[in-house]
Amino acid sequence: MKINATRQITLPLDLCKSAGIEKGDEVEIFIDKPGVISIVKKESLEKQRLQSLNELSALDQELGGIGYK
Repeated sequence: MKINATRQITLPLDLCKSAGIEKGDEVEIFIDKPGVISIVKKESLEKQRLQSLNELSALDQELGGIGYK
């Protein structure tokens, strides 16, 4: 894979299918460390954040309500 003159790439179809990314989907892009870029389907990221908040809320209840909401 090569980056073109305007720094664009074409994501291979098999990788998109594996990641559940389709035409028109929104993605977030992160630099994990120098030389490593991650592309995450925005919907998946939002689900992960919601799940984390739900886990914190459940833990908060177990600990007697410290206030993670």
